[in-house]
Amino acid sequence: MNKDYTFEQLWKDLNNGYQIYYIYMGTKYLLSKLSQNCYSRQIVKFERKRSTP
Repeated sequence: MNKDYTFEQLWKDLNNGYQIYYIYMGTKYLLSKLSQNCYSRQIVKFERKRSTP
C-alpha cells in the first residue's frame, strides 16, 4: 500500500464508487459507500490467534 494514501483520497475513492479493503487487528474489512453519508463495513475474513495451552 502507498504510505502517502490520505483520508482525503479515501473519501474521493469512496465517492467515485470504489470499495476499499483494509485490515485492522487481524480482521479484513470491506468499506463501501451506499448513499450520501451512509457507509457499509463488512467483515471479509476473520482470523483468530491461536492460544497456546
